[in-house]
Order: sequence, then C-alpha cells, then structure tokens
Amino acid sequence: MPDATTLRRMRANRPKTSITLPGQVRQIEPSDGLLPVHQLATESSGKRPSPTSIWRWCHGIGGSRGKRRDTMLPAVLLGGTWLTSRETWLSWLQVRTAERLARSTVIDGDIGLVD
Repeated sequence: MPDATTLRRMRANRPKTSITLPGQVRQIEPSDGLLPVHQLATESSGKRPSPTSIWRWCHGIGGSRGKRRDTMLPAVLLGGTWLTSRETWLSWLQVRTAERLARSTVIDGDIGLVD
C-alpha cells in the first residue's frame, strides 16, 4: 500500500478527462465512436506522433518547457491506448491553432512566437 505522500502525488499527476476552458473544445460524448489518438494524428499529419507527444496532449503539458496548458485533449485511456472521438480531435486542433496564432507576431514578413 502506498504511503500518503505517494497517493497525493499520484492524484496530482493523474490525467484529467475534461478541459479547463468549457465550451471551446468539444467534450467526448458516450455515443461517439472512439478512435486511438495516434490514428487520428497520423491521418491529420501523415506522421505518427511519439507516445510522449500523445501523453502531453492528453495531460495538457506544453512542449519542451513543460508548461501547463489550459487546453488539454479530452481523451480516455483504455488498455494503454489514449482514445478520443474524431469530432473532439478536430475541435481540439482548431482551438490549439487559434491559441498558437494568438501568440504569434509578424515582423518584416517573418512569423515569430511571443512567449
């Protein structure tokens, strides 16, 4: 049996299945057909994402700096595979794109990110 400190850490690090910006990313509905996140990402980009990228998306962790994002991908974990619906995936991509564009600036025709 884990001690109290370990249990607190486990609770703090467990994935959330909802996002903190309600109404922006479509939530998973019980009637949705669930597909593996890696399959949806491969269909969208033509490249299979790394397991680490999928983990970060589903936990709301951003990039190499490890910052917490407000917009996590609503997904469920089943048998070691993250699953979400196609509609939720597309909605999440739209929100992430809008967030990224909102942080970008155009200087002399070059796009740079504002951090």
